[in-house]
Formats: sequence, structure tokens, C-alpha cells
Amino acid sequence: MAFYRMLENPRVDIIAHPLSELKPFGVRDEDLPLREISDRIAVSNKIMEFNVRYNGIDEQVIKQAKDRGVQFLISSDSHSVKDLILNSRKVKEITGKGGFRIVDIRQYLLNKKKPLAR
Repeated sequence: MAFYRMLENPRVDIIAHPLSELKPFGVRDEDLPLREISDRIAVSNKIMEFNVRYNGIDEQVIKQAKDRGVQFLISSDSHSVKDLILNSRKVKEITGKGGFRIVDIRQYLLNKKKPLAR
């Protein structure tokens, strides 16, 4: 599966709403090995983006990954001022609930084990 190859790719740091793109194709959460997916995200040491614009399949993986200590980048995915206002409230609501290990991107990049070959 291409998703698993992405998790193994050293050039990939952030997994952006990984499964929500499958929803328009009729893929349902019960069609996917969600526990295996969240386990693989956890051992990959990648950052998972929690994008408040998307929901659905990702929510179960997010809950499972959160329990495994995965680092999260919570984003509003705003494309307009209206989106920014609405989605920023959602970000505050999510982060206010706690339990997420929110990543400091700058520190993450400074701590990366190997610089990318150019």
C-alpha cells in the first residue's frame, strides 16, 4: 500500500489527513485496518496532521494514534477569512480538550536524526 511506503520514506515528516481523501471514493472505516494503520503511524515517528476541515475516517485513527503518543500538528486548513474564523475556533476546541502531543515544528526539524541528502 502506498500509504505504508510513505511512512517509511525518510523525506516525509508530516502525514496530512491521511485517510479523509478516501471518503469520496466510498471507502468506509470498516473497510480499512485502522488499528494497523495507527500502529504503523506510531512506529514511523512521523507527525500526524489533525486538520479540522476534514473528518470521518481519520477520527478513529487520530484517537488511536493519540493514545500511542503520536505527535500532532493541528491545522485549520483555512482558505479564506471566514474559514480562518470558523476553523480557528475548532482548533481551540480540540486543543482545549487536551491529550494531544502537539509538536513544535522548529524543534522537530532541529532534532531530526539525519539531514536530507541534496
